[in-house]
Amino acid sequence: IFLFIVFFVKEYTFRWVFGFVSYLLFFLFGVIIIQSKHYVEKENYFNNYNSEYFEVQLLEDVVTKPNSLKAEVKVLSVFSKENKIKTSGKSIIYFEVDSSSSELKYGDVILINSGWEQVMGPTNPAQFNYRLFLRNKGIFHQCYLTKDKWKKTNRNEGFVIKRKSLYFREIAKDILVRNGFRDEVLSVSSALLLGDKNLLDRETVLVYSSSGAMHVLAVSGLHVGIIFLAFSYFLFFLDRIKYGPYLKAIILILILWSYALFTGMSASVLRASTMFSFVIIGGMLKRKTNIYNTLAASAIFLLIIDPLIIMQVGFQLSYIAVIGIVYLQPKIYKLFY
Repeated sequence: IFLFIVFFVKEYTFRWVFGFVSYLLFFLFGVIIIQSKHYVEKENYFNNYNSEYFEVQLLEDVVTKPNSLKAEVKVLSVFSKENKIKTSGKSIIYFEVDSSSSELKYGDVILINSGWEQVMGPTNPAQFNYRLFLRNKGIFHQCYLTKDKWKKTNRNEGFVIKRKSLYFREIAKDILVRNGFRDEVLSVSSALLLGDKNLLDRETVLVYSSSGAMHVLAVSGLHVGIIFLAFSYFLFFLDRIKYGPYLKAIILILILWSYALFTGMSASVLRASTMFSFVIIGGMLKRKTNIYNTLAASAIFLLIIDPLIIMQVGFQLSYIAVIGIVYLQPKIYKLFY
């Protein structure tokens, strides 16, 4: 139908048909992606099996909590009556703090012996709904493991780029330590430069959040924007060469994604890098573009990868903030001009 409309319905009076079918196509495409991501409705969802032996893969480095270590995991398979069955679904695991659990890294595959519990909902009115927050990430269950309930294998099945990214971030953190950064200075510098907030204590977080400056500690559009503007200025001479703008665009995109790799490929950096990449490509083509269309294209690109991020506050605020800046900046500029 789509191809028929493109090639045969060319009359001006039928121009709305192309737009209508395009919207319908994207809507149905979104429905299909959502169904593929909603693990709990799948037959092979891990909690549908009556077993307590599972093979799971860590989707992040372990995060230090007050009384435990926490990690988001992907459940790879279940062991049932000497059979190994592949499963789908994600979960949260809390580990007892010891030397072994502290060394767990992104991509590590472990064997566990435990049942699963549903994530508890809010117990008081107007309390933060942690269960709904995790549900929007495709997580419905959790468990707590003592040191005798899990065993590490020799496998690491993490995405190689993500694994290297976290490795580079650890190297950068070691450089800070070797140069005399300690305690609170180390934790704030690590958050500012590398996007690693695991070292921040509760008091420091409260100070920044109460002053309204918590977003500074999350490597995001602000940091990526500064890098983009700085290198765009340094590469000004390329605009005078015949194919210079194309070379400049390629170099800028490589720099932005190298920084994303350097900071552990966090969600906020990926959003900002994707957004700026689309803006750079739009500028490189030297076509009359609409910035709102460019932002929408970057949002659709991210939603195709993971449609559930549309429910995350960080995603919503990122795009609302950028749209607000793009809308208000020309009006404020005209007042001063």
